[in-house]
Amino acid sequence: KECIILRKRAENIRQGGEISLPGGFFEEEDITEENTVLRECEEELGISKSTIKIIGKLGVFITATEMKIDVFVGRTENKKFNPNRDEVEKLIFLPVEEFLKMKSEEHHINVEFSVYEEIDGNKKVIFPAKELNLPEIYHNGWKGKKRKLHIYKYEGEVIWGITSSILRKFAEKIRD
Repeated sequence: KECIILRKRAENIRQGGEISLPGGFFEEEDITEENTVLRECEEELGISKSTIKIIGKLGVFITATEMKIDVFVGRTENKKFNPNRDEVEKLIFLPVEEFLKMKSEEHHINVEFSVYEEIDGNKKVIFPAKELNLPEIYHNGWKGKKRKLHIYKYEGEVIWGITSSILRKFAEKIRD
């Protein structure tokens, strides 16, 4: 069965402990964003980029912190992965068919200054980052913009943020 390959980021890297899709920053020697994807998949997943066939570009996504992400969809028949443990705690294989049936939790957040709002000296949790077991860096807030956030849960992990937005767009394209 076809699966979406997700990775749980190693604790010692930026956004450690979060679930994300393979990928990373463009380097000049990549020449194209497509080559960046192939290089990053090889580095992170431990599979040869020659075993990956790019199907197409899903689109350009902008994160809450205004980072631009070019998203590509690819396929591999490779079943032997050797993830880079410096970057990847574990791989998660989410069956596409199962994802298409999943319902998300919806949260409306405004994180201009904090996920906590002071009301008469009391703190009110606006977004339950701690209860969702998200990395500790999100427990006290971060800067971003007002938006709708979709959260998926799979095998005890929380898929959220730009990753959930990308997966939602992928599901829309498949259903079309």
